[in-house]
Amino acid sequence: MVKKIIILIILFLVTGCGTYAILRHASSGEIHGRFDLIIYGGRYLDDIETVVILDNHDDRYIFRVFAPLYDFKVEKAMDGESAIKRAEEFLRSQRGVFNIKVSSITVNGTIAGYELRPLYDPLMYGTQDVLDTEYLIRDGEIVVKIRLKPWVERMFFDGNGIKDPKEM
Repeated sequence: MVKKIIILIILFLVTGCGTYAILRHASSGEIHGRFDLIIYGGRYLDDIETVVILDNHDDRYIFRVFAPLYDFKVEKAMDGESAIKRAEEFLRSQRGVFNIKVSSITVNGTIAGYELRPLYDPLMYGTQDVLDTEYLIRDGEIVVKIRLKPWVERMFFDGNGIKDPKEM
């Protein structure tokens, strides 16, 4: 009986949650078309939880960020060149950024958008890439979850999302 329940739970989790989009390496030179920019983070000077998503304006997918509205903003219908310029300007405004990683967000072989994320000096945080992002496809939407890698977050917070008073 317990085995059946465990199997049902696993099946529910695998089939009920949807599928994930695939991130593939890309270059800014291949970004063409019109995009809605989703600019996440940048809430304060040292906010390393930043990323920009270029949502293909003319496709059937809608990106939904799983975060409060004050964590991100959307800039509508920009051409590819302007979108890249705006994204790089935003990401490079954060302290410690030395490069930007560009990835395509692919759903069933179709590019639904692009992700631009900052890469940091590894001596600052122990890694260049401090983010975990997920792109869950559900009901024609791409639900975006963005967070710091758990061990990077522990560098800043005591585990409860509250800054350590010793560091204030």
